[in-house]
Amino acid sequence: MRIGAIAAGWLTDLGLSLLFFAILAAVVGGGGSSPEEVSKRMSGSAELLVSSLLVGLAFTGIGGYVAAALAKQQQVQHGIAVGLLSLGLGVSSLLGGSADQHAWITVLGLLLTVPFGAFGGYYRKVTEKP
Repeated sequence: MRIGAIAAGWLTDLGLSLLFFAILAAVVGGGGSSPEEVSKRMSGSAELLVSSLLVGLAFTGIGGYVAAALAKQQQVQHGIAVGLLSLGLGVSSLLGGSADQHAWITVLGLLLTVPFGAFGGYYRKVTEKP
């Protein structure tokens, strides 16, 4: 396993996620809304929660792809490693009490994070030119 490739994949996932959710919070919050108001607006819309979950999972898949591309071997395992790091961050956020959303979206996110990372690694493997 190549630690640098895994770190690059995870940082890709994290960076894209932070950028996306900062933009989303600015759009949802408009001008001058408090973080609590933004969180309340976001958790009040099932469509917004599901689409945010899917975007976040896609970023984990992209991170898995990046790790696999950099590793050039054991692509799926590198994607899984990115998913596990992302899952670890998600669990630590829950334990830290920073998650304010419906339980079903949290459970779905926790269950799908590693498979999406693995898919990113798998996709790199099957699309790699010989």
